[in-house]
Amino acid sequence: MLEPIIYLALFGLAGWAIAQLVRWLATGRRPRSLHGKPAGGVKPVLEKRLVRLLNGDRAAAHRLVESVQQRYPDRPTAWCWEKAIFDLERDRFR
Repeated sequence: MLEPIIYLALFGLAGWAIAQLVRWLATGRRPRSLHGKPAGGVKPVLEKRLVRLLNGDRAAAHRLVESVQQRYPDRPTAWCWEKAIFDLERDRFR
């Protein structure tokens, strides 16, 4: 008697999962990491802030972040952007 209920519940759960997958694919959303940043990238806010601190010099911003990444290879990319911003602000306002 209990078996049909279990099968019905599993069938309903599978249908719900498929519906969620279809909705996710239809909206065009991409996976995000656990930190809330886009997967494989950095938050645009951090990049804009660092570039603004460097008066629009995007290449210099990327060089600073690359140097931080070389010093701290185990840290996430967003942390490296935040560290570059912190270091620049600290050195500027001493």
